[in-house]
Amino acid sequence: MICTLVCLASLATMLAVPSYSTVPFHVVWVASSITYGLRMWSIRRVTAVIATVSATTGAALTWNVTAADVHPEEITEVPMMALIFGVMVWHTERRRRAMRESERLHELERGRRAEQREFARRASHELRTPLSIARGHVEVVYHELNGRHGEDLAVALDELDRIALITKHLLALSRAQDAPLQRVPTDPLEMLTSSVTRWARTNTCNWHVSCDSPWLSVDAERMRAALDALIDNAIRFTPDGGRIEVSVALTDSHVVIEVTDSGPGIEPEQCAAVFDAFSKATPASDRRYRGTGLGLAIVRAVAESHGGTADAANKDGAGAVLSLRLPLTTVCSDEDAGGHMRANLVIEGSRSSDRRVGAGVDRRAADRPVPPPRERGSRSPLQ
Repeated sequence: MICTLVCLASLATMLAVPSYSTVPFHVVWVASSITYGLRMWSIRRVTAVIATVSATTGAALTWNVTAADVHPEEITEVPMMALIFGVMVWHTERRRRAMRESERLHELERGRRAEQREFARRASHELRTPLSIARGHVEVVYHELNGRHGEDLAVALDELDRIALITKHLLALSRAQDAPLQRVPTDPLEMLTSSVTRWARTNTCNWHVSCDSPWLSVDAERMRAALDALIDNAIRFTPDGGRIEVSVALTDSHVVIEVTDSGPGIEPEQCAAVFDAFSKATPASDRRYRGTGLGLAIVRAVAESHGGTADAANKDGAGAVLSLRLPLTTVCSDEDAGGHMRANLVIEGSRSSDRRVGAGVDRRAADRPVPPPRERGSRSPLQ
């Protein structure tokens, strides 16, 4: 309505002040352009508006040429402005069509990915039972043959175990991508120590564990799955007696869960792709580093479901640094954390160590009691 009134007022000004008709003439077209930008007319209405504005402004200019001392060249601006307006509409319509096509393709891609995830979930679920049965029968035959063909059957058992692990990881990846988050206040210190305790019993690595983070509001089950995947990756690439560092820290911009190994590192061009499903930084034929190719994909899915990111880099010397970065919004408030604020812990040791190297310190407000170290689990879990 306002733009219509502006157009009518401008036409009246063109007729009332012929010597200054150029300015109100252009105001009419500008007002029409603004109205189109706000409402995005149909092509039929655009055609009607161009015809109406051209006719009215052309008639006003023609009247000024015949009734007043106005140069006839002013009339030539009418088709030029109509052409410019038409070109603007054409480009706008092209952009609208391109955006609609892009949205359509995006929806198709999203649907395709959802179908793939659903297929992977269903296939993984259906494969678990027959795989368990097949493994049971192969294991029985392996023991009954008393060593004959034992090497071949051992390979078969190993491959069945690997297929079972792939199905497990596919299910975990599907849940991490699709299932809604179940956020609960989580103690990062307990999460780290429980995971490292389990993994430290399976290898001869030297471990360095540190925690300097408040409680977090995260999906605890998914976060432990992501941490397990990071630690599993580090163990596979760390030689016997090597060092693995696991930490949770609060920075100015993120909560960073980081696992550092002392293995061969990652090729620089592969750092961006290691979190892709079935992507591996080593040849598939190298049995020393064999995995499912899904563990780090789970890490990225968990990070993204919490609004974070997953990153990979090489550390100085040798080894890789894999990190899961969470936004500061995952930090619990004092009320949600039940008074548990920041935990700080440093532990060093290995499976065979029998001493506590690190000590725990709880950074709380001065008026809050600090529990004894044993209550906080500051005893090394690596004993």
